[in-house]
Amino acid sequence: MLSARQIDAATSAARAGDVAKGFALFAEFQQDVGTSRAAAWAFAELLTLDPSYPEAVLVAERVVGGFGTDPSVIIPLSAALLRAAELRPSDEPPFEKGPAHLAAGACQRCFESLDSSARMDTNVGGYLQLNLADCLRMMGPEQDEDALSAYKLALAIDGTRGSWWFNLGLLHKWRGRFREGLEANQKAFARLGAQRPVLWNLAICATALGEGKLALEAWDKLGIRGELSSGGMPYVPDMPPMMVRVATLGEETGQGDPLPQKAVTFEVLWVQPLSPCHGVVQSPTARKASVDYGDVVLWDGAPVRMNRVTTAEGQTRDVPVFPLLWILRPGDERRLRFVGMQKQRGMVQEVASKLGEGTELVVYDERSSGSTDSQHLFYGKLIVPADRDLQAVRQALETELRTRPGLTLSVPQLYELIGDTPAAGKAHQAWGGIERVAEKQGILSAVGARTKR
Repeated sequence: MLSARQIDAATSAARAGDVAKGFALFAEFQQDVGTSRAAAWAFAELLTLDPSYPEAVLVAERVVGGFGTDPSVIIPLSAALLRAAELRPSDEPPFEKGPAHLAAGACQRCFESLDSSARMDTNVGGYLQLNLADCLRMMGPEQDEDALSAYKLALAIDGTRGSWWFNLGLLHKWRGRFREGLEANQKAFARLGAQRPVLWNLAICATALGEGKLALEAWDKLGIRGELSSGGMPYVPDMPPMMVRVATLGEETGQGDPLPQKAVTFEVLWVQPLSPCHGVVQSPTARKASVDYGDVVLWDGAPVRMNRVTTAEGQTRDVPVFPLLWILRPGDERRLRFVGMQKQRGMVQEVASKLGEGTELVVYDERSSGSTDSQHLFYGKLIVPADRDLQAVRQALETELRTRPGLTLSVPQLYELIGDTPAAGKAHQAWGGIERVAEKQGILSAVGARTKR
């Protein structure tokens, strides 16, 4: 028979920091979560402390099955399931069926079972609607209308809760409704004061709206000193390079992409920050993406991971990787894909230095077969400033290539933009020829060859 001592031993161990022991003790009475309110509460507490528990959904389903109309159980359970759902970064596609889905359904059904008085009680109907709204937010943009309705109902029940306004602001921020997000965070600030998450999201929304003064006021409260740029945007000097990650698709550019064309993946790009939440992309994408080199982008404040990188001095440091939120201003550079072969590494970089100020040849992928006589295949992008004459770039590029035996390079888009159709056709043929040589040398597989560039 289940005893209070068993439950207390499990929760006490977890509270003391040994969550693994807590769950091990919980296993002794796990079967009781659908019949014992105390066991259900213990599970909710344990899951809050360790939301990565692998059987979270399975056990939670049993709790819901036994206590689906009991808000004293469903409210803490749904809050714990939200913690589990938050383990999935906000820029990744949501689970088709996961902890947020289970919690949303439980909150909705429990709310519908209440009488009118309980529905309007902050600690009952209010929290059920708040947790429902948070779950719907995490289930993706398709649930946006229902999430908004749930937040509005929660705030109609009790509009004094600053954290509820903050959560509404999160929804608006991730959907690109920055004016509404700013207003929600201002209401959160009025009720909660200068809390770091509120100030951070307030600054993000203000930056997105071009309200630099307001963003700087928020950064200043966080101890981050900046200044107003000539364009009215916040500027914080001397910030180190950071990284953002963006979702990408295949672009049918030769055989360089090992993934299927429609496969969605993430690329991590360097950015030069202009403030803690926006900056200029400094590396081109290898696949098709919503952003590219030179774009001014906005990112969220919570990094999805840390990347360990080695500096030019041979030192290592951890660089935060932030999820992309929005494109504030597209770059005006021409970003033209190329493929090439070189006998020794570094030959293409020598060419890049001769193409004129602001023009770059950025290599993002270089391969060889590993044999001593193997050439090096590389892919990248030619970055040309908007005010640079493409004919001048063509002449400089062709001149440099003629003086460098052992280096070949194909940039079909350069000739297409110039309007030289015969030269563009030859460049497309050269692209295919380079990849066929790479196939013969074992650098590329012939499987999945593509022809469009």
